[in-house]
Amino acid sequence: MKYPKHVEGTDSCGGCEARLKECHQYMRDWFEWVKKAHSTVHVSWGFRDEQSQNDAFASGASTLRWPLSKHNRMNGNTPESAAIDIFEIINGVAKFDPILCAKIAEESADNGWGLRWGGTMKSLGDNNHFELPSTSPLMKLE
Repeated sequence: MKYPKHVEGTDSCGGCEARLKECHQYMRDWFEWVKKAHSTVHVSWGFRDEQSQNDAFASGASTLRWPLSKHNRMNGNTPESAAIDIFEIINGVAKFDPILCAKIAEESADNGWGLRWGGTMKSLGDNNHFELPSTSPLMKLE
């Protein structure tokens, strides 16, 4: 998968837009909501194809092989990731700030988004990961 690069200091950028196209609409809406409050935040991962997921597993960045991650969710033949990983760009540098991610998780919970935050996952402690819980009615495929 090849995506456009991210652009610092914009409301939206090609890198985020390309990744968001492969995400569940609810996750896209959530990210747009986050971006309004945290303009430096970008999407590092939405959908992961088989090679990308297995590479993440091999490197220890995921505990799941293809197709078991929420990043691998498909709706028929269409990618529809139920997970988004985020990062910040500050002064041209990518940062994965666990404090910011915890703040976004708290704000998301306070505003009723109902997402599962990776910072609470004991198996990996994936602070920049947000996903629809398996129990969400939104996880049902059409």
